[in-house]
Amino acid sequence: MSIHLRKQIGARPRWGARYNDDTQRGDRLVASQIDGIDFIASGHTHTFMKEPVTQTQPCGAKTTIFQVGKSGIYVGRVDFTFRNGKLADTRVRLLDTRNA
Repeated sequence: MSIHLRKQIGARPRWGARYNDDTQRGDRLVASQIDGIDFIASGHTHTFMKEPVTQTQPCGAKTTIFQVGKSGIYVGRVDFTFRNGKLADTRVRLLDTRNA
């Protein structure tokens, strides 16, 4: 992320997701202020997310945000579906490596 962009949105180089409260910080802040981000594979905060969250961009499009925790306990699978060259669907799921 460029220094100019960080200053513009008030982000730090390591933003990370924060989903334990209702404030918009981290990945949700970035997605809510910048158009054109379809997916954020987050991870800095090591949050275990069973389901992805979506954030509305200024243009009204949606950004999917997901992270799989820490220590390789889970890995994530993301399937993107494109139609006519545009992203039509994003499906995300956790795979538990302890059951492999």
